[in-house]
Amino acid sequence: MKPYMLSLVFVFSQLKLIAQGGVNNLLDRNYALMEGFPEAGRNYFLNLAFTHY
Repeated sequence: MKPYMLSLVFVFSQLKLIAQGGVNNLLDRNYALMEGFPEAGRNYFLNLAFTHY
């Protein structure tokens, strides 16, 4: 009879979620860096990063 070996492998993983957000031109002022080229008004952004290792 042949011996059998049982191996158990446990995999541990780490999950990481990063969220960043913000507002540009919070007071919604009208301005231009160059005459005739107005900049964007108020805008929002949200960045999400998901890491699994």
